[in-house]
Amino acid sequence: MAWNLSIECPSPANNARKHLIESTFLAPLDLDRRQFSLLHKTVLGLAYTNLPALLATCSPDALNARDCHGRTAVLMAAWRGDLKAVTEILAAGADPDLHDGGGRSPLHYAAMTASDVCTRALVRGGADVNKVDNYGETPLHCACSCARLANVEYLLSVGAWLDMANEGGVTPLMAAVMAGDVGVVEALIAYGVNVEVKNKGGETAVGLAVWGDQTDIVGVLVDKHKGRARLDVHNDSGRTVLHTAARYAGVQTMKRLLLSFGEQPPGESGVRLGSRVDGQGMTALERLMESGDLTRELVKCFEALLVKSTRISPSKDVEELYKAWGGNRGIKLK
Repeated sequence: MAWNLSIECPSPANNARKHLIESTFLAPLDLDRRQFSLLHKTVLGLAYTNLPALLATCSPDALNARDCHGRTAVLMAAWRGDLKAVTEILAAGADPDLHDGGGRSPLHYAAMTASDVCTRALVRGGADVNKVDNYGETPLHCACSCARLANVEYLLSVGAWLDMANEGGVTPLMAAVMAGDVGVVEALIAYGVNVEVKNKGGETAVGLAVWGDQTDIVGVLVDKHKGRARLDVHNDSGRTVLHTAARYAGVQTMKRLLLSFGEQPPGESGVRLGSRVDGQGMTALERLMESGDLTRELVKCFEALLVKSTRISPSKDVEELYKAWGGNRGIKLK
């Protein structure tokens, strides 16, 4: 049966409700397809219904009714950050762990919001802190991916799995690195996260941070008093941190790596790291030479990084090598 807006949202509120619907849904006139129950509509503000009064009459099936995407009313309330609705629906007996079509529970959605109030309410209501969705992700993954520090810290305090990897091998730490949030990275490190875990491509968190040219996160990960991440690892393509830095890092990230090579004990970073070749037989220096948009400062910084990481001097000044290489291609060093 079609949802009759004029019946459920009587005049004079029709225009306001119609505007809300049109601004919320891609297909505002096709709400039947969403299969919303009255409880869904009440939580979303699409129906004039008193929530406590409605909950008093709801059967267990009505409390846990799902829309076409498998989302329950408590999931939607958590997604909206509506603490009052979450608390009242849970108190009425709703299941806190019913997931949507992607396997995500209300806690997954709450973890993506800016505040931790709904997250706390769901956990107190019995939600599984480590529920895994269809992609292998826990609520902690969601909080880290959205850089929600308050939720990250709370989930960690109640036993969230630190090093759980999703289907792609991405851990919460890697999600935080890709989100670019140094505070979340520091929180995970403080709880003892394993910084050496590799994803399905063989990349570690520090490799991802260098790839994203995230200087502050690189600093936290390699700091001898914090992450203590090793720099002598390589991914499945044979590329080391130096290969990645040569292609993607800026001057400041290279300087932080340069400092870290001095902090790591002999042998830990490898005596000939700069001489290693990747899966295509190329050294980090050769990867640097591939770029046609380098500054003199960047080249000099990479030269220092190369010398420090290999513990030997290059056979020829890196800047001179680049000039010779670039000159043959009509490229000038800036």
